[in-house]
Amino acid sequence: MNPMTLRRNELWLLLALTLLAYANSFAGAFYFDDQAVLFNDPRLQSFSAFGASVGETIRPFTKATFLVDRWLYGQRPAGYHALNLLLHLASGVLVYRILCHPAIKVGDRQIAFWTTLLFLLHPISTEAVTYISGRPTGLMTCGCLAAFLLFLEARTAEPGSPKQRVAVAWASACLALSLLAKEVALVFPVLLVLYEAVLGLGQRAGLADRVKRVHLPLSAVVALFLIYAAFHARYALLFDYSLHLRSWVDNLLTQANTVAYAMTLFVRPTQLNFDHDLLLVTSILQGPTLFSIAALAGLVVAALMLARRAPLFSFGILWFFLHLLPTNSVLPRYDLLSERN
Repeated sequence: MNPMTLRRNELWLLLALTLLAYANSFAGAFYFDDQAVLFNDPRLQSFSAFGASVGETIRPFTKATFLVDRWLYGQRPAGYHALNLLLHLASGVLVYRILCHPAIKVGDRQIAFWTTLLFLLHPISTEAVTYISGRPTGLMTCGCLAAFLLFLEARTAEPGSPKQRVAVAWASACLALSLLAKEVALVFPVLLVLYEAVLGLGQRAGLADRVKRVHLPLSAVVALFLIYAAFHARYALLFDYSLHLRSWVDNLLTQANTVAYAMTLFVRPTQLNFDHDLLLVTSILQGPTLFSIAALAGLVVAALMLARRAPLFSFGILWFFLHLLPTNSVLPRYDLLSERN
């Protein structure tokens, strides 16, 4: 069978299985923060109200999707769930296409299929897909994956060619929307450096030109967002609130246990919960903290040591930790663990 046809068939199978798994989500109601986020926010009363307040709004892209949903579906939750599921499906397609991209060098097509299947159907994704207020994660993920795929296209295109310029422009747009959906996307420039260091080891020729034509424009998008956030009153308020929650040392110790616990959910998803009862840690000797730190450090060391022999494994593990830095490291947050993150 033609490889393109085979990939297309695999994608249809992946999407069909995911639709089957999440078919019951359309019957879900509004839960927890949904009422406040969707119906008690005066900015979502009308398009004019949203337009008048968009400069004061954080995550305006997320809010815009809620505004359109509210205009289309009102109090009917099925339509809201449909977009959440479509975002998850689109992210799955992007994961598959990234792993099939020549710049990734998977080596075995089945890795792309089974990895995407795990991404789409692992129960830990349930909250991000079925909780309507969890949409920022879906939007951010889809935008980041699209930007990364376009980065790979730009990186392998002829330097300075129209194809490269178009790919960089679209990647910048996807990244900007991702940032305006959820701030975690600000790690994206570091992800590109991680790619060059782990998966791009044998492709040093033309690196300076790629940095100038591809890396710098995408980094500029994040820099502009950080400037925007620095002068945004709402971000200043949230940052001040976060700094007074707990000390950064206590938070780092607590998050060591939190991340280690979260990783057990990948292999034992029977413990999934919307609100995990996790304890604050104030001493490195408290509970399993030392073991958690050792386990996480060991995984990072293993990823670094295997960078040459198993670059894809190494890249995936380091991407996992990179993506948790804004939410599960030094900066305190109210909820220690949210599965949708």
